[in-house]
Amino acid sequence: MDTAEIIWGWMNGLVRRVAIGSLLFLLFSAASLLLYLAAVNRVGGLGELDASEFNHTKLVDSFIDMGQHASELAGSSSRAAAMDAIEPLRRSLIDARKANLSKFACAGAWIEGLENLQRVPAILAANCDGTGEKCEVSHDRIKLDDLAGFEQGMASVEDVLPQLEHACLGPQSKDGFCIYYRRERERDIQALNALVSSHYGEYVPKGIRLKTGQPESPCRAERGYLRSWKAVASKIDPMAGPVTLADFERLGETVSQARVAIRSSDSQISAAPGGGILTLLIPKSVSFPLLHWLGLVAICYAYMNLRRLLSLTRSHQLDGDHTLYGLYPTTSHVFTSPAFGRSAELPRRLGTVVRFPARVTAVLFDWIPYIAAFVAICALALAYLLGPKEAEEFSGTTKGISAAAVFLQVSVTVAFWRAQTHLSKRFEIWIQPIAPNPNGAATVVANSTATAGPATRRPRPKQSVPPTTSQP
Repeated sequence: MDTAEIIWGWMNGLVRRVAIGSLLFLLFSAASLLLYLAAVNRVGGLGELDASEFNHTKLVDSFIDMGQHASELAGSSSRAAAMDAIEPLRRSLIDARKANLSKFACAGAWIEGLENLQRVPAILAANCDGTGEKCEVSHDRIKLDDLAGFEQGMASVEDVLPQLEHACLGPQSKDGFCIYYRRERERDIQALNALVSSHYGEYVPKGIRLKTGQPESPCRAERGYLRSWKAVASKIDPMAGPVTLADFERLGETVSQARVAIRSSDSQISAAPGGGILTLLIPKSVSFPLLHWLGLVAICYAYMNLRRLLSLTRSHQLDGDHTLYGLYPTTSHVFTSPAFGRSAELPRRLGTVVRFPARVTAVLFDWIPYIAAFVAICALALAYLLGPKEAEEFSGTTKGISAAAVFLQVSVTVAFWRAQTHLSKRFEIWIQPIAPNPNGAATVVANSTATAGPATRRPRPKQSVPPTTSQP
């Protein structure tokens, strides 16, 4: 192996190490940014779980309250007597709907609600576990749709009674559907009104209505709060499909399991090298600065080999034809771009279709160290700007250690850029062929791209001056 082969292998290895160091720098910087984004997603996931848990708990309480109210009607003879007013009131609404009055535009929803108000207590009475005045029904036999329909019935009574009062007690009353109301308003109607006075009157929140994707009904009776259970259940588990109250209550276990799963992995990065024989768990508060310091080691490694490559061009002189060395950065422009930054020097014989992607790729490789430094700065800046609100596991100490690493990364990257610029110019001089000097010394033949130094001026030949003659 001669000297030229040794120099070639040395140069090739150094260029490869510069490229590897630059790529590792980019890899660690991107990992630090992804680690922060994972923390933000974790906080967002916990926020959605908090909202789902709140809606679920509130719906369960509302379902139980509505079920207790319906079961009391089923088991209490005194309260059940007030239910006798529902059927004649329902028939009055059917007649009012035929009159096509604007006040009774929601008569269809009210009629449906009154039917549910009659039907649900009877269903619960058939499933009572106890005897006597108190009716207790197991939650696995209470259907969610029944309770939502019972709520609609209570809301229908609350909505229809004021409309009947305005229509039947005014000067333009319609005797057809007002006969029952006028006759029984002091007894049956008042008892029915007292029956539903405990209705809490909550309606589906706007945020949940938007999630359902269904248009909002103009009738308040169809916007009861219990109707939002499908949207809440789908948010917790789209595949659950609860039917009974017991099914809906079990969704709380799903929320708890999801919360435990997020909290168990929110502060750890897991890896399984060796086919899963060893599992490595690293807290995020440790891995965030660790990735920045590994990035610093990578860019220092690339910079060190770049300086060694520059030292090679200074300490060893090439002799003979160096065409191969001159073509090396051009033919391998992508691989050598981190060392020489030669994205602009592509073979001109290539067509536009080939040159454009090659140039884009070369430019990206040129900017690998600087892109990596920018990504590391972004990860650190986001952790500082959003702070504990979005990244609770990144403490002040963690961010301070990362800031020191990023500052050193930027310093080494600036030094890397200066060394890369100097190496590119020095390489142009280094690969120039050497021609013998007539005096026996070797001189570098300059070309259009680089010069070896100031040219030596040759002495001009002295011109002979003809002697002057005096005139006789």
